[in-house]
Amino acid sequence: MTEDKKYLIIHMDDMGSSHAANAAGIDLFLKGIVTSCSVMVPCAYAFDFIRWWKNNQQFDTGVHFTLTCEWDNAKWKPVGEYTKTSSLWNPDLFMWQSNDEVLQHADLADVYHELDAQIRLALQWGLVPSHFDRHMHTITSNHELCDIYMDLAKKYDMMYQVIKDEYFLPTDSIIDTKPIDALIGIGAEPGLNLAQKTECLYDTFKNLKPGITQLTIHPVIDTPEIRYIIPDWQERYDEYLLFMSDKTRKVIEENNIELIDYASLHQLSAK
Repeated sequence: MTEDKKYLIIHMDDMGSSHAANAAGIDLFLKGIVTSCSVMVPCAYAFDFIRWWKNNQQFDTGVHFTLTCEWDNAKWKPVGEYTKTSSLWNPDLFMWQSNDEVLQHADLADVYHELDAQIRLALQWGLVPSHFDRHMHTITSNHELCDIYMDLAKKYDMMYQVIKDEYFLPTDSIIDTKPIDALIGIGAEPGLNLAQKTECLYDTFKNLKPGITQLTIHPVIDTPEIRYIIPDWQERYDEYLLFMSDKTRKVIEENNIELIDYASLHQLSAK
């Protein structure tokens, strides 16, 4: 790794959350521009995505630790048995909707059991994950939860998403995890049209700093289902269109950005 090199992980969150997310993720992987993703194991389409991945194992895929169910029109439950995760279930027997509710109600032992169950289920379905990361960053909301995040990474000898100088990063890394230097999104303000978002994204590429950056996106294709489920479906569909564009790849190349995934990050961490 050279200090003046610009490395970029283009990472898709929320695989498994809907058919629209899975279809977008598969398209973008096959397009060859997106480098990584993670799966929400408790969601209805997680098995479907992992089944596809088993025949396409060259694509870098992790487990997206999920402790919240934030949408009004689509719900999912913990995958761990109720007797060992009861504090993670809301009165309607789904996951809590917000981080604040999780922090108010969750027992730490229940959190550990649930996330361990998510990993074990993904493994049972055939996934060989490249890393662990965090849906809505719930698992890194406080020091006690951060300890669970790192303990599970140690248990499974797995890289975990962490940012350089993040408050919970231990002084002595417990495994060979290479912190990323920055975690960013496209950065466009809500309500911008596709052309405006495109300009914002390309400015991000032009101004990318040397080091390791993760750009997180949440792409979907346009379906009646996703329009019903997600209020900001248009934002996510625009992200899909942006990264299906050949111009986007060209701008990345013009700015001397090297695309990497978590497997590459693991190799960098060993140097």
